Amino acid sequence: MNKDTKTLAITIAVFLAGALAEGYYINEVMGEIEVKQAEIATLQGEITTLQEKVKKIEPLTRELASLKANFAQYVRILPSPDVASQERLMELIQEKSDRTGFKVTQFVIKREPTTAAAASRKKKGGFQEIDLTLTSEGTFDQFLRFLNSLERHESFVRVNSFACSASDKPKIGPDGPTWPLTVALNVSTFRYESGGK
Repeated sequence: MNKDTKTLAITIAVFLAGALAEGYYINEVMGEIEVKQAEIATLQGEITTLQEKVKKIEPLTRELASLKANFAQYVRILPSPDVASQERLMELIQEKSDRTGFKVTQFVIKREPTTAAAASRKKKGGFQEIDLTLTSEGTFDQFLRFLNSLERHESFVRVNSFACSASDKPKIGPDGPTWPLTVALNVSTFRYESGGK
């Protein structure tokens, strides 16, 4: 082999080695580019998700303010913990009953549970329901006036359920015959306890 051929062979070998090294380097760089592009796509997805969450912050802030105002309103219309008791609820119902002529014949008081779990819930505070069931008698008009009187009471009183049954024999009165109703009624109110007492 002459000198020119050797030089040409060495040049080609160096060129090939450089091309291989360059190809390997380009391949490595392309792999890194693909990894970075995948990371960028993931980050762009996360950015889009976070931008959607940011768009919801203002409406959620307004809704939170509205909920706080409503909560304050609810607490304000509820009787205080001193007043909201089964005994006071019974007195209220008896007063409404006397006023409307809808005669209460029996109260069934639900006893508060004395378990440790119930005591724990009470310590945490929040809304506590006070309810009782009663049996009453009267005419349909008296019943409607009684319900209307409860609904118009300044503190919140809820009628959870009622069941009516009419007598099969009418009562004859000055206004003609009436069919007395026997009504089983469950009513409740709520009080707010802040807890930690």
